[in-house]
Amino acid sequence: MNVLTMWLAVDESDKENGCLRVIRGSHKQELTTLKDDVTVSNVLGSYTHRDEDIDQNQIVDIILKPGDISIHHPNIIHGSEANTSDRRRCGLTIRYIAPTTECLNKEQPVMMMSGTSVQGINHYRSWPKYRPGYDFPFDGCEEWNEKTKNCTR
Repeated sequence: MNVLTMWLAVDESDKENGCLRVIRGSHKQELTTLKDDVTVSNVLGSYTHRDEDIDQNQIVDIILKPGDISIHHPNIIHGSEANTSDRRRCGLTIRYIAPTTECLNKEQPVMMMSGTSVQGINHYRSWPKYRPGYDFPFDGCEEWNEKTKNCTR
């Protein structure tokens, strides 16, 4: 699997507002089965790792200032605690997925940004079209729809 995840901190991210936490070295382990825990209130869903999969001594808090980035492999065990502060914790996730990597969650469509698709691996969604009067205008918006015709895979 050729995947890389980058998280760009928009706000300060620390222990009090629930910074990203990783288990050092867990990306080298076999994948573990997640358990569905409906008692967990989480914006990302209720799937979580079993307690026996977590070595508490290997937890690393990823503390970031605005503009800092965290780059990690998607198989590393990661998550965060609740935001117990009165501050927002906002960030932007950007993920690189090579065309040779199959995306299993068909409910989250993928978009080819560059390169060449591999036949039979993924179905790529079309690039979004600019809709005058609906979308916010940007430099080159008039030419955008013409350019996106070649970006449907």
